[in-house]
Amino acid sequence: MARHSTPVKSQSQSSRGGSSQNTPGSQGGDSVTTEAILSRLGKAKQIESSLEAIAVEQKAAKRGGRNVPPGSDEKSQALRLQLCEVLSDVILKDSQLAHGNDAIGRLWKNCFYGRINDIRSRIVKEKSRAKKRQASGGGEGSGA
Repeated sequence: MARHSTPVKSQSQSSRGGSSQNTPGSQGGDSVTTEAILSRLGKAKQIESSLEAIAVEQKAAKRGGRNVPPGSDEKSQALRLQLCEVLSDVILKDSQLAHGNDAIGRLWKNCFYGRINDIRSRIVKEKSRAKKRQASGGGEGSGA
């Protein structure tokens, strides 16, 4: 009997019913779900702001020749994971609302693309260092 509770029923109806039932106020369960999703999108914006602040701080430290603040990479990694969870949840619960708020683009940009760029830049730096060693004849001494 508990399996057929109202929230589960209205979620399944909204996934089958299309956009006509997704308007706030049309059904109690749908408006709560839409409000919850909008709340999650707000949380995603907060996490994105925190990630941006950490990125700015890291860039400033690198430009100034200082070390990156301790723990900032771990913090940004934890925030990225949290953002992935929030945006994935939004995408899975309401694809139309997710599309309207570019959840997929934000997920890609903040959770994956930035990390890929970090790895790409490390590869470029290592290749540059290897070329410099090779040009200066340091390749022979690198095995010692």
